[in-house]
Amino acid sequence: MKTYKQLSFIFLLFLIPSSYLYSQTKSNSRIIYSKKKSLEIPYTLDKSEKIIQRVELWSTEDGGNSWKLSRTDKDLRSPIFFTTQKDKIIGFYILQIKDIRKKPNPPITGTIPHLVYVIDSKRPEINLEFQKNRLFKPKGEISLKWIAADPHLKKLPISIDISLDKGSTWTALFSNLPNKSIKLKGPAEAPDGFQYKVTATDMANNAAAVISETLHIDSDIPMASVIGPEYSREQNFEVIIKTFDKGRSGIKSLSLWYTTDKGKSWHNYSRNLNPQLPIKITSPNNASMIGLYAVATDLAGNSSLVPVADTPAQHYVMIDNTTPVLNILKPKKFSSIGGNQELLIQWKAEDTNLRKFPVTIYYSQNNGNQWELITKNELAEDSFLWKTPKINSSQCMIKIIAIDKLGHLTSKKTLYTFEIDSKPPLAKAMYLENNDIAETRKIIQSVSETSKHKKIIKDHFEKLQDLKDDKQYELALDYLENLISNDPKNSRYYFEKGLILSSYIGSSDRIHLNRSINALEKAISLNPAYEAAYILRGSVYYKKYTLEKDDVQKKHYLLLAEHEYLNAIKILGDNYDEYSNLGIVYYQLNKFKDSKKYLLKASLLKKRPSICYWYLAKIAEGHENFQKAEVFWRKAAASYGVNTVFGEKAVINVEKAKSKKIGKKLLD
Repeated sequence: MKTYKQLSFIFLLFLIPSSYLYSQTKSNSRIIYSKKKSLEIPYTLDKSEKIIQRVELWSTEDGGNSWKLSRTDKDLRSPIFFTTQKDKIIGFYILQIKDIRKKPNPPITGTIPHLVYVIDSKRPEINLEFQKNRLFKPKGEISLKWIAADPHLKKLPISIDISLDKGSTWTALFSNLPNKSIKLKGPAEAPDGFQYKVTATDMANNAAAVISETLHIDSDIPMASVIGPEYSREQNFEVIIKTFDKGRSGIKSLSLWYTTDKGKSWHNYSRNLNPQLPIKITSPNNASMIGLYAVATDLAGNSSLVPVADTPAQHYVMIDNTTPVLNILKPKKFSSIGGNQELLIQWKAEDTNLRKFPVTIYYSQNNGNQWELITKNELAEDSFLWKTPKINSSQCMIKIIAIDKLGHLTSKKTLYTFEIDSKPPLAKAMYLENNDIAETRKIIQSVSETSKHKKIIKDHFEKLQDLKDDKQYELALDYLENLISNDPKNSRYYFEKGLILSSYIGSSDRIHLNRSINALEKAISLNPAYEAAYILRGSVYYKKYTLEKDDVQKKHYLLLAEHEYLNAIKILGDNYDEYSNLGIVYYQLNKFKDSKKYLLKASLLKKRPSICYWYLAKIAEGHENFQKAEVFWRKAAASYGVNTVFGEKAVINVEKAKSKKIGKKLLD
C-alpha cells in the first residue's frame, strides 16, 4: 500500500470535476464512469501468489480518509457485485487474502484505490437559444447558440443533427464538438422547414437533446423601387420607396443609389437604411436632375441586385426651386374700352417644369382689391380674346398667374389702370325690355338665395366658439355640402368648408384638419388666385405643426405653411395675416432674419399688431439686444392692453428686459 504522505492528493480526488480528475489521476487508479447504480467490480488474481483463499472489496466515499469492507468474494471469481442507491464517487480497493487464519492488512487512510467509480445517472442540462429570425436564404449562415451544463461533461460533448421532415428522421451533421456556439450553413432547400437537434453527452454516456423551432428557407429576392417624388422644390427631399417581398421574412434594410449621368455610373448614397423611417437625400453637386435606384435586403439575407453601369434608373427626380418667368405682352397701356367689347390678352410663361395648362387670367374693377376670373387652364404661350363685362369702372386691371408642377407661382398684373365704360350715349332713352326684366328678376332671386346661404353660414361661424359636439359641426358642414352640390364650381363654398373644419374642436382633430386641407385644395384649384385660401391652408399646416410630436414631421408642416404664405403674398401682398403668420413660421424654423423682415412688414399693415411685437421682442432677446426687446415688449403690452393676460405678461417681460439690459452693461 501507498502511504498517506505519498498520496495526499487522493483526498481531493472526489471533490473536483471529473474532467479534471480524469486527467490528473495517476494510471494506477483507474476511473470508470457509470450511469448504473449496480456495479460489477472486476479484478484479477495475483499470479505471484499460488493460493488465494478470499477476495475482499473495500470502499471509500470520502477520498480515502476512511475505508469499509463492502463485499467478500469467496468463490474467487471476478466480478464482485456492488449496489448503491444514489449518485456518488466511490473508490474501491481489492484485497486478496492468501491465509484467512492470519489477520488481513486492510487499506488505511491515504491508500490509493484501485478503481474509482463516478456514479452519474443525471442527464446534462442543455438550453438552445431561439432564433430571432426563422427565415434564412438558401445555404445561409445560421448561428446556433446553446448552454450545456454537467459536472462530468465529456471534453467534446456536443453533436448536431438536422431534420427536413418535421423531426421524423434525423441526419448527423457534427459530433465531438466543444461546448460552445457554432455557425453553420443551412440547407439549400427545405419545403417543409427544417430543425436542428443539439445533444450534450457526459462521461457516463447520459445524453440530453434540445430541438430548435422549425426554421424555413426563403429563396425569394425582395424588391424595392423608387416611385417618387417626381419633382422637388429643394435640394433636400424625401424619397418615396415601394417595397415588396414575396417571401415571409420581411424587409430588413434598404440602400439607395444615385446617378447624375443617366445611368452611365452609379454611386451609393447610403446603406442600411431603415425602411420604417423617412428616407431623405440631398442632391449631389446641386444637380437639377437625379436618377435613383433602391436595393432591398430581407431578414433572411436575400438582396436585390445593385445597379451597375448602364442600369436604367428606377425613377428620376427633377429639382426645381425657381418660379416661372412670366411676361404680359398685350394689352399695351391704354386708357379706356367699352363694355361687351373684345380685348386681346397675350402672354408668355417660361419654366422647365410648367404644368400642361399653367396660366389663369383675372380682372379687377377696384384697383386690385378683388379679382374675378376671366379664363383658366391656358397654355404657357398663347393669347385670349376677352369680351369685357358690362360694368362702369375706371380702376380696372388685368392679372395673369403662371404655376409650375411644384406649385411655384408667378403673378403679374398690369402696371396701370384702365376704364371699362358701359354707359349708353346720353341721347338714348334708358328702358328695360321684357327679356331684360325677366333676367333681372332671376339675378335678384339668385342674390337673395346667396344672401340667405351666407347668413346661415355666418350664423354657424358666430357659434363656432360655443359648439361642443359633432352634431352641431356636422349641421354646418351638411348645409355647405348642399350649397356645393348645387354649385360645385363655387370656390367660396369650399373655402368656407375648409374654415369650419379647421375650427373643429372634436376629438378627431387631425382628421378634420386633413379634410380642411382637401377642401381648400379644391377652392384653390377652382380659383388659383384665392389669396384667403392660401392663408387659411398655411394656418392649418401650422396647427398640424403644433399637434405633431415628431421633429421631422414638425419641420415638414412648417415648410408647407411657409409655401402657402409665400404663394398668398405673390397674389396681392397686402394682407396682415400672410406676413405675420409667415414671420412666426420663420421664427419656429430659427430663421430669425427672415422672421424679423416679415413681422416688421406685417406691423405696418395693422393698427395693433400685438403678435408681431411679441415675437420681435423674443428675437431681440435671443440676440441679447435687451434695449430693443424692452421697446417691443412695451409696444406689445400697449397693443394687447395691460388688463389682458398677454398684456400683463408683456409688462412683466418689460421689467425682465430692463434688468437684463442693466446686467449686460455691468458685465461690459
